[in-house]
Amino acid sequence: MLISIASMAIGEMFASPRIYQYVGGIAPKGQEGLYLGYVNLPWRSERSWGSPRGMMFEHFISKPHAAGQSVQAVTMWIIVSFMGYSPSEASICTTS
Repeated sequence: MLISIASMAIGEMFASPRIYQYVGGIAPKGQEGLYLGYVNLPWRSERSWGSPRGMMFEHFISKPHAAGQSVQAVTMWIIVSFMGYSPSEASICTTS
């Protein structure tokens, strides 16, 4: 597990600066800030929507399980699928 965490950290250290360098390089003159703002949009949208989805997960999944009630697998998977959907959707919307 530690090797996996270390390899991810090293990969992030190499990739993150290059992303900003690439986007800054392809941006039209005078619009570099706008393009660099678009790079952060998926992460910003996830921070905005992650907390409410976490509360929904707690309400619909964790609390019924702790109370001994049955957990609906369909509801759980719908919530989990939308946890990764909105950042991807935001990045697609900003590129078109």
